[in-house]
Amino acid sequence: MNKITTTILTIGAVTIIGLGAGLVKLSTVSADELSTYPSIVQKIADKFNLNVDEVKTVFDEDRTVHQAEMEVKMTERLDEAVTDGQITEAQKNLITAKHEEIQAKMEEIRNLTTVEEKKAAKDALRTEIQQWLADNDIDLQFFGGMGMGMGHGHGGMGLGGMRGSMGMEFGPEIDN
Repeated sequence: MNKITTTILTIGAVTIIGLGAGLVKLSTVSADELSTYPSIVQKIADKFNLNVDEVKTVFDEDRTVHQAEMEVKMTERLDEAVTDGQITEAQKNLITAKHEEIQAKMEEIRNLTTVEEKKAAKDALRTEIQQWLADNDIDLQFFGGMGMGMGHGHGGMGLGGMRGSMGMEFGPEIDN
């Protein structure tokens, strides 16, 4: 095995052990926020004598795979909710479209530079989503997750507080 493969396996094992130990909010150290949290990439590169850009690439690739897996799970859950009569096909389509819109907004938030800007943007987004749910008669349990909340360390930034069944959080607390 080459160094990168060994490192990836080591990172995976450490992540699983950390999750098992009950680490609460790994989402604040997301791979897509490496510009604001570069030390983990740098530490791994230093520890295993690797190129920082290659380590970042591994994190980015893993995040992409994780997002694709979450998309499949979301689609399956929404399909099941339609089949069970919990939501309509129209609501499912609304949720899917809103998810894409929210993903773009979350990316904009990730690119903000200060904690205060991020907090204000997440507060506004949370309020917008709550109003959208009410306007479209969609229960919180059918909206959430969508790659924006918890994850296994690189799902992005949660919106804090009450949680939908798919993982996205809504409420007063804000992850920085």
